[in-house]
Amino acid sequence: MTNLALVFPEIFLSLSIMFLLILGVFKKNSSKLIQNISLIILLITSVITLNETLGIQETLLFNSSVVIDYLSSFMKIVTLLAAFLVLVISSNYLKTLKIFKIEYPILILSSVLGMMIMISSNDLIVFYMGLELQSLALYVLATFNRDQLKSSEAGLKYFVLSALSSGLLLYGCSLIYGFTGSTNFNIIANQLNSNEYAITFGIVFILVGLAFKISAVPFHMCCLLYTSPSPRDRG
Repeated sequence: MTNLALVFPEIFLSLSIMFLLILGVFKKNSSKLIQNISLIILLITSVITLNETLGIQETLLFNSSVVIDYLSSFMKIVTLLAAFLVLVISSNYLKTLKIFKIEYPILILSSVLGMMIMISSNDLIVFYMGLELQSLALYVLATFNRDQLKSSEAGLKYFVLSALSSGLLLYGCSLIYGFTGSTNFNIIANQLNSNEYAITFGIVFILVGLAFKISAVPFHMCCLLYTSPSPRDRG
């Protein structure tokens, strides 16, 4: 029986995002409030992650498509604390540029949710779902400064290139599934020796798709399109 308590951090974060969306719609001028609540949500999620996964052995959930262990819990906490620092550090900068809006912390939380799903994934399909959830939030964040033409251009091109990278990544996943007959990481790992060269082609396509997503060299064209001006430059 699936132990839903082990994925309660993701459930709590999902419900919190929906709550913040509703709060932002019905309460005017709530940017600061939502920012503070988002910080609290990140801290609470970190505590829940630590509490729910402390002292457990490696556990497979949802037909072995999700894995919960010490490494995944540690990386989730690091991700949550990093997002906390991002919200704290960027608040004054956003206020200076006059783009401090309710959508920003909600998009950060949505991206973090996708990262947490990726970290716990033990299946190519779950991995892809988490990656796309993270990417959807990043598309909007790339175009967040709508007053800047280059910001919109960079976001649009990032979206187009990411769509291309998603195709490459899915093609790599289909190759691996075709050669191994499964999308589960454990089964794929067990068949690496017997289908080493065949699976390598799929892994290459997946790595290229991920390189586009994270804008790694030489797939970093969209990152060169826009650099947000500093407050000194605007002054």
